[in-house]
Amino acid sequence: MKDLLIEDQGNVRLLTLNRPQRANALSPELMSALVEAFVDAGAEPDVRAIVVTGAGDRVFCGGADLKARHEADRAGKPFVYLMSTRERYLFEVIHETYKPVIAAINGAAVAGGFELALACDMRIAEEHAIFGLTEAKRGMGAHFATVMLPRVIPRAHALDLLLRAETIDARHAERIGFLNKIVARGKALEEAWPGRHRSPATRLSPSAA
Repeated sequence: MKDLLIEDQGNVRLLTLNRPQRANALSPELMSALVEAFVDAGAEPDVRAIVVTGAGDRVFCGGADLKARHEADRAGKPFVYLMSTRERYLFEVIHETYKPVIAAINGAAVAGGFELALACDMRIAEEHAIFGLTEAKRGMGAHFATVMLPRVIPRAHALDLLLRAETIDARHAERIGFLNKIVARGKALEEAWPGRHRSPATRLSPSAA
């Protein structure tokens, strides 16, 4: 099963995180595939908008794949901080993509999953979605959100999410200005991409293993 599914229809490119068995967590392989996919979409003249969603109906993205990190630790592989790798930082790549990027949030978006949604230009969430930056509970910082979240929502609400590390529901997220819209369960992708399936779709080569 491929980690990232890529589909074109008309002038829209859909990127689907396809690791539902691992809460669509961001493994190193998936992050690399996403960076490549956003660079490709930015360079493709026929692509005018990008939609990001997660497979399944429970989780948009559960953040970094901690199980994969644990396995790497046990194998003796050194930890390399995400912003110190040879590749570009995923959330910066998304944020700097000049074409509109819409997050179709089909479930929980926590930690790195919250930051993935934050990097997008618009956020449409299903009513059961929850949101949170839980890094502080592990003694870590949500580095991208620390800089960008106060630019999207009022600073007081941003600090509350960053420092208290508690989750909030979709209504709360909409009320503080993080979400553009809330829709019924199963409707986020339809709202983000109203013309989907009105014409034949083209499935591109899936990315990552």
